[in-house]
Parts: sequence; C-alpha cells; structure tokens
Amino acid sequence: MHNMNPSNNIQKGEVFSSRAMAGLNSITSIEELLDLKSKWITDIDNNSKSTIFHTWEWVYNCLKVQKGGWCIYLGYDENDSINFMIPTYVMDNNTLSYLGCLYSDYTDPFCTEDDYFSVMSKLNLPSIYLPKSHKISGNVSSICLYSHDCSDIKPKFIKDIKRQKKKLNDYTIFIDKGNKLGLWSEFHDYWKTRWSNKWDSNDQELFKEFVINNKSLNAGILLIDNNPAAINLHTIHNGLCIFWVISMDPNIKFSAGNFLWYELMKLYEKDSSVTKMNAGIGKEHYKCSLFKKEEILYANNWSNN
Repeated sequence: MHNMNPSNNIQKGEVFSSRAMAGLNSITSIEELLDLKSKWITDIDNNSKSTIFHTWEWVYNCLKVQKGGWCIYLGYDENDSINFMIPTYVMDNNTLSYLGCLYSDYTDPFCTEDDYFSVMSKLNLPSIYLPKSHKISGNVSSICLYSHDCSDIKPKFIKDIKRQKKKLNDYTIFIDKGNKLGLWSEFHDYWKTRWSNKWDSNDQELFKEFVINNKSLNAGILLIDNNPAAINLHTIHNGLCIFWVISMDPNIKFSAGNFLWYELMKLYEKDSSVTKMNAGIGKEHYKCSLFKKEEILYANNWSNN
C-alpha cells in the first residue's frame, strides 16, 4: 500500500517553479472535503486553469460513488491558497489511479503552474496510474475533437441535419441547466444497453447515481411529438463546453443524437460565456462526422521513480 500521508519532504517556503509550496496535505474523508468546499471553490473552481473535472461538485460526486479507499493530495502556496490538487483512489492491486477515470475526460492535476510535472517531482507523490491514457507518437495522451463555432462543422453533416429537420413535424429542444430535472432516468436504460459490453451492471448503476446527483451538468433535451427522443449531457466551465454523454431512444428512425448536438452547438455559438466546444475524449465515428479539428489531451501516468 502506498503511504497515504502527506509528504514529510516539503519544507515551508520550498520553491517550485515561480511560486512557493508551503505544504502538501492529503484528505481521505468526505467530512474533510465538505469542510474544504468554500476554499476549494475559491481557489480551484474560480481559477482560470481549472477544468470542470477539477471542480468541487465533480470531485465530490465522484467520491460519492467511489468504492474503496481514496486520497486527494493538495498543495498550498505561501498565502495558504490551493495551488495543486490531484484526486486518487486505491485500486485492487493497491496502486493509485486518478479518481473518476470512468467519468473525467481530462485526467491531469489542477496546478497553477504550467509545468505540473516539475511540481509533482518536488512533491514526492506516489506513482499514479491513468487507465484512459494511451501511446501516441511516444507521448501518453488522448485525442479530443473540438470546434470554436458552427463554421468548423463539416458541410456534409449540416446537409444531413437539414434534410432530417424537414421530416420533423413537431419537436422541442430545451436545456435543463444544473441537471435539476433528473431527466437522465428517462434515457439510462438506452445508454446501458449500448455500453453493456464495456461497463458491468454495478458500474452502470453507479454512473446513473453520479449523473442524477451532479449539478455541474447541463442536460440538452430533444422532444419529438412531446416525447423524449435524445439527451446530451454537457458541461460549461472557463469558456469550454464539453459535450460529455449522449443517449437516445433507439426507436427513433433518424440520428436524434446528432440532430440535438448540432442544435445545441448553434445555441452555444451565440452564448458569450462559451468560447470553445469539444466532443470529449475519443475519436468515435459519430464525432468525426461532426468535427474537423482535433487536439491532444495529455493524460500522463506519473511515476515517482
């Protein structure tokens, strides 16, 4: 078992990069995390370098469905502000993995420094395994497709959507901000059937619990003839809209998920709080039919050797 206690090698005022590390702490209980909520939101959620996967709401909901031991490592600067955070859990083989790998597309630590590897090398952290990462050109990384606005969408996709739209007599699209209506319950069984070969039944139920309780999600909903046809779960944080999970009624005889996705992109194109949209991790066919551009998300395995 890795030592889950804070490192004893960090001294008051020790410098990493351009800032000072006053200490490294670890928390291992929900009670400690609840006590940190206000400070976490101030120091991490409100920092321009954080992603949605670093926010208190996201990490808290990951922990609520996490079975077994876990540890969140926190670094503080000389002003007692959190300037480093990485959430981990203990795997069956007693090694550490990034907490929320089943849910979080970006598996990198929160760090106020650009080069978090140099920071981690000074913190004497244990090795952390990231199962989502894979080798590309010698770097451990993952591909993400993205767009800044609808002008980046492939013309063929737009043509197909417009053709489908003409066939619809009555449809409605709305966004449930903050996931308040809990509409995932209407679509979970469709999603579960689609992913049954990759997720076991226990993980599927934990995923349902995670989604329904997570208030950092927005749910885009497509109704056809007043019946739920598709849902697009997505997040917005620091200008980035991540289209995270899609589910649709398989009895609908057209691409309801893609239709909803395109309509949501048109809505967010007009939203000044959104500067970039991406399709989340992976290069599945349906994403490639929509987006032209791609970028690498670094999801690096960390070793203290």
